[in-house]
Amino acid sequence: MISAVVQPFRLALFRGEADPASPRSRRLRPAMPRPLRGLLPFDHLDLVQVADLLLAWALFGTVLSDLTNLTEAAPQPMWLLWLTATGFSLPVALRDRWPLAAWRLALALLPSALWMSHLLDGARSFLMQGAIMCLLVLYSVAVRCDRRITSAVWAISLVAAWFVLGESVVPAGIALSVVVLFGYNVRVRRSATLSRDTAVEERSVLAERARIARELHDVVAHHLSVIAIQAEAVPLEAGATPRAWMRGSRRSAGCHWRRSRSCARCWACCATRTAAPTPRPLPGSTGWTSSWPTPGRRAWPSS
Repeated sequence: MISAVVQPFRLALFRGEADPASPRSRRLRPAMPRPLRGLLPFDHLDLVQVADLLLAWALFGTVLSDLTNLTEAAPQPMWLLWLTATGFSLPVALRDRWPLAAWRLALALLPSALWMSHLLDGARSFLMQGAIMCLLVLYSVAVRCDRRITSAVWAISLVAAWFVLGESVVPAGIALSVVVLFGYNVRVRRSATLSRDTAVEERSVLAERARIARELHDVVAHHLSVIAIQAEAVPLEAGATPRAWMRGSRRSAGCHWRRSRSCARCWACCATRTAAPTPRPLPGSTGWTSSWPTPGRRAWPSS
C-alpha cells in the first residue's frame, strides 16, 4: 500500500520520463527560410519552440529588472538575481522538449525565489511571471506524462504554492487543477485519435492482404489448373509429333490465358479443347506405319 502511494512521487521526482512529442502540423513547423539555412542547423522551424524561447527571454528580462529595482536599497549578489530570473524563464524554454525535466528544474530553483521574496519582505512583484511559468509547465506535463506522474506533479505543485502564497492558495489551487485537467483531456483525445488511426491502418493492411489472396485464387490458381490439364493431356497427344503438340499447346494455353478472367466454366472449356484419346495401333495392324515411335528409337521423326 505504501509503495503504491510513494511510487508516483518517485517517478515524478526521479525516475519518470515523458512521452515523445507528437508530430505537429505543417503550419506549426514550416520549412526554414533560405537566408537562415546557412546559419542554423535546422531544416524546419518549430513555431511553438520559438514562441517558448521568446517568452522565456521576456520572463528573464522582466524578473531581472524587477529584482534589480527592488534591491537598490539593499543590494544583493548579482548571481542570486540571475539564478532567480533563470528559475522563472528556463523551465518555459525546456517545457516542450523535456516537460518533466523543466518541472523538476523549476522545483529545484524554487528556494532561490523564496529566499529573494524573504529578503524583499514578502514582495510579490514577480508573482505574475511565476504563475505563467508554472501553468505552462504543468500543462506540458499533463499532456506528455501518464496519469500517475501527473497526479504526483499536481500534488507537489499544490504544496509548493501553499508555501509561496500561504492563505491565498485556494485560487492558485483551482488554477492548477483546471490546467492539469485540461492537459490530461488533451492527452486522452490524442491517444484516442492515435488508436483510431492505427485501427484504420490495420484494416487497410488486412484489406490489401485479402485483395492479394483473392487475386492469387482467381488468377494464379486458374493458370495452375490449366497447366495441370495440359500436362495430363500429354499421353493423349502421343499420336502427334513433339513440335506439332507444342504448337497446339501454346495456342490452347494462350486461349485460356486470354479467357482466364471471363471463362466461368474453365474445366469444361479445357476438357472440350483436349484431344480425344487416340489408341496406338499395333505393328502389322491396319493403320500402322513406321512413323510411330518405338521403344528402341530415341528421336521422333520430323513432321
